[in-house]
Amino acid sequence: IAFNLSAQKIEWGTKNKAKDKWYNPHIIMEDGESVYTTYFDDDNIVIEKHNNKGGVVYSNPVKLEKINNEKAQIEYITYLTDRFVLFVSCYDDTNEKAVLYALLYSGKTGKQIGKEKKLFDAPVDKKKRKGSFYIFVSKDQSKVLVNHYASYKAEGKFKDRYKLFDNEMNTLMEKTEVIVKAEKDYDTYNYIIDNDGS
Repeated sequence: IAFNLSAQKIEWGTKNKAKDKWYNPHIIMEDGESVYTTYFDDDNIVIEKHNNKGGVVYSNPVKLEKINNEKAQIEYITYLTDRFVLFVSCYDDTNEKAVLYALLYSGKTGKQIGKEKKLFDAPVDKKKRKGSFYIFVSKDQSKVLVNHYASYKAEGKFKDRYKLFDNEMNTLMEKTEVIVKAEKDYDTYNYIIDNDGS
């Protein structure tokens, strides 16, 4: 069966010329007026805002500085309400903890807002077993779940620590689950968070 299709004339937006062939932005938010993207450029993450015609409003590289003399590592980036939120982790060698911070950047200007905000710290065995952070955002971007998962060799256990935040990064809930290694028969790092935070 064949159908005759008629479509409206395509109107192309502004053509943007990329710096190089490796330019591969990821769209993280669009609000009808602007599109917010991010991409990796060598060691930096770049945050961008585009207007509704496709033109670049700003393109700001975010160079990760050390936090408390510890090297920061990017875990996740999202856009909440009116700002980029960059989640970065460090290993605190002095206290043997895995620590998660939020760095905020204005959606309007792309400039950093204030200093980093400490969200989470979890005691760990050592740097090699500092575990992993997983971040999940609700569809309406009002809730953020952070999960830290690590192995504790001496105890023979895994620990899942959870924190639920609102979009201002205020803590709403905390929970820890301890799993005996010999009894472990499932993994718990695949979640969807609803708008109520469930």
